[in-house]
Amino acid sequence: MIMQSQLATAVVLAVSGGLDSMVLLDMVVRQQRYCQRVGQAAPNLVVAHVNHGIRLGSHRDALFVRRLARQYELSYREATLHLGPLASEAQAREGRYRFLRQVAAEYDGRIATAHHRDDVIETMLINLRRGTGWRGLSPMLPEAADAHSYANASGELCLPESGWPVASTAVWRPLLQVSRREIAQHAARHQLVYREDETNASDEYLRNRIRHTLAVMPPEDRQNITQQLWQLWQRQCQLRRAFDDEVARLLRLPQLAGPQIDRYMLLLAPEEVGVELLRELLLRQGERVTIPQVQRALIAVKTLGAGKRHIVSPQCQIVLGKEWLRIERATASRASK
Repeated sequence: MIMQSQLATAVVLAVSGGLDSMVLLDMVVRQQRYCQRVGQAAPNLVVAHVNHGIRLGSHRDALFVRRLARQYELSYREATLHLGPLASEAQAREGRYRFLRQVAAEYDGRIATAHHRDDVIETMLINLRRGTGWRGLSPMLPEAADAHSYANASGELCLPESGWPVASTAVWRPLLQVSRREIAQHAARHQLVYREDETNASDEYLRNRIRHTLAVMPPEDRQNITQQLWQLWQRQCQLRRAFDDEVARLLRLPQLAGPQIDRYMLLLAPEEVGVELLRELLLRQGERVTIPQVQRALIAVKTLGAGKRHIVSPQCQIVLGKEWLRIERATASRASK
């Protein structure tokens, strides 16, 4: 059972003004007001909106969300990024989450987004097309203790009575278990007003192309494919948690826990285990790396002699001894040879 002291004290709602985020906002506000009526504790709610500055009309989305936050009497934070029309999805996402993390730190809160089941399936298909590793089949892995919304007997989306998220730096996605169709039904039931992003109709973005391809499939084929992918995601999430638990156990061993790491632990481990161990060791030093970067680093650990060093990124390097290695912030030094 989750203790009250473990729950997030604030929830930072990422609200674009579109259908999904408006349903998220409506559902969470309803839950907060219910808790207030029955005398239960509820977190502070903060609406956060990012105007990426990519579309000409994006300032109108910001105005819409700002007015809505005022109507709900919620705290509001807004950022304008001025990315321009040539910005990529990755640039927009990076800037958006940077701002959301700043707001979450300001309120000591938990970020919440409106990702749902269809988003999970689309992301899996995107990752498969790009040649993903096994982690790409469990995107948006939820915290094990997090509650998710469900459709009640009348088709209304709601959270469980004790559905507030635990305190964590991970993103809370309470709509993850429901479909886009159920979200649209909730919006129609409560006559929610939302903004349409005209870029959703464009095939310029890979996600839109995948979404449109699924939409024109025969309903039976689409249901079969999406159901199989959803079941695969659930299994992969279970496997990923088990794998992460085992990696965490190994990293508590004395050979891997200190500033100087036993090189033989990585030399003798199966390649996939070695990659995951080294990835986590780099993350603990604040270095977010891609799997190809980790694979190259592992090759360096296995092949370079003592006294050599491998540059992981401009900010990070691995210094190698005969029996040990040390991860440190990079300085002006020579790269792998």
